[in-house]
Amino acid sequence: MRLYSYQSASEVLTGRNRDSRKIGNNTYLHRIDADAIGVKLHSTDVIVYHSDGRITFDSGGWHTVTTKARMNEFSPARVSQSRGTWEITVNGVAAPYADGITWDGSKWDRQGEDPKAAVKLAKQAKAYTDAYMAAFDAGKVPAPSNGDCWGCLMVATDGSNPMGGKDHILSHIEESYFVPSLLNRAITRFPVSMAAKAYISDKWAGTDNGSWAAGIGKQQVQKSLYRYVKAELGLAA
Repeated sequence: MRLYSYQSASEVLTGRNRDSRKIGNNTYLHRIDADAIGVKLHSTDVIVYHSDGRITFDSGGWHTVTTKARMNEFSPARVSQSRGTWEITVNGVAAPYADGITWDGSKWDRQGEDPKAAVKLAKQAKAYTDAYMAAFDAGKVPAPSNGDCWGCLMVATDGSNPMGGKDHILSHIEESYFVPSLLNRAITRFPVSMAAKAYISDKWAGTDNGSWAAGIGKQQVQKSLYRYVKAELGLAA
């Protein structure tokens, strides 16, 4: 199925499927309004076809393999990844990817971030994650409570974190603030094994699941946390 324009997408939305049609796993083509049709993955319109010919891309902060695959499958663009950053190309015209970037038929009307800035962000994410896990392993990160950062603790009705995102995570990195609920959010988005959950339980509940849990669990938890922080910073996770 090729949906490279508003007109093509509109032709797919006909009959009883005039307003919405499933086109993939967790993926729907739907009318946003009279001048826009979106390809929605979960709750994010990863592609929007405009009636004037423009195409807009948005990962919703989820720089995942699936998001990239939907963009590549249902648009003329090709999204590729290198050193943790995305690049988007149409007809040989490439640009660093950023949410909201739009193809107007001949050029990109919004450029993404400088790849060097993205590499710097990834290093900051790694340093923060390493320091967080060192503190957690030493028992210095308590269990989540109402005393946590509200921006990390609160969850909207659709399951999203309304106060998260790049600026919010950067503030924690700059302050070296190891928010307990941040770890819960990480393992929810990037699941870990029972051994990893046992390792977390040992630290927060004072239990002892043995060295098998600590040995396997810590590595998995650290990887999950690193991926979460990178995703919140808008980097490929």
